[in-house]
Amino acid sequence: MNAIVSALRLDALRTGWRRWAVIGVLTSIAAIAIFKLYVFVVPPDENRAAGDEIIAALEAYKVGYKRYPDRLAQLQPKYLNRIPQPAPGTNFVYADSSDGSTAWFGYQTLSEFFYEYDTRTRKWEAIGYDQSEALRKQTKEFVMGPK
Repeated sequence: MNAIVSALRLDALRTGWRRWAVIGVLTSIAAIAIFKLYVFVVPPDENRAAGDEIIAALEAYKVGYKRYPDRLAQLQPKYLNRIPQPAPGTNFVYADSSDGSTAWFGYQTLSEFFYEYDTRTRKWEAIGYDQSEALRKQTKEFVMGPK
């Protein structure tokens, strides 16, 4: 029996799992600490509230006119008193399809993320600039934030 135990090194396995358990717990604690630090250090999504306000106005315009506007200015004053301004150093981009059935609204954040709302899915998505439908459109509108 001792020959089998020593051959399989069960004694080493019995003590080794404790070491791996401690490493796993310490790794989990470190991951939680890094996440908490990230949440406090990375700036919040400073354009989401303005983006949600514009999206609500775009959807209300679509209900009223059966199409999305060609320009954001068409939302004023009926759906928005004024077009919200993006945070300093960022911008908004808006584009619609040629028949007005679909629209895309996107914005960048100070931490270099790009979020885009697609009216087909009715969802925000974090995407790369090269994946943006709004940026791909020939005709698009930019709203630049203060420098």
